[in-house]
Amino acid sequence: MTDDQFRDDGDEPAAPQQRTGLRLGPIVGLGVLALLLVFIFQNGEESDIHFLWFDFALPFWVLAVVIFALGIMFGWFAKWRQGRDKKAANSAD
Repeated sequence: MTDDQFRDDGDEPAAPQQRTGLRLGPIVGLGVLALLLVFIFQNGEESDIHFLWFDFALPFWVLAVVIFALGIMFGWFAKWRQGRDKKAANSAD
């Protein structure tokens, strides 16, 4: 633990400080949501999809949102896997 987590008069941890004001995460999330909504409304036309032996038609925004969601899930999985590997490496030491 760092020195700023302790009081001067003993070894008890200091109370966590409350953050006030705007946070960056929700602001960025709202910005991304706004861009996603603009993208959806501008790309409502049907697109023919040919993948391997599958042929189907979807609105382009559906395909883009599915690909985006798959990317998010892949990123979460990679982050989870990296944390698990680090934990295993630390416990082996």
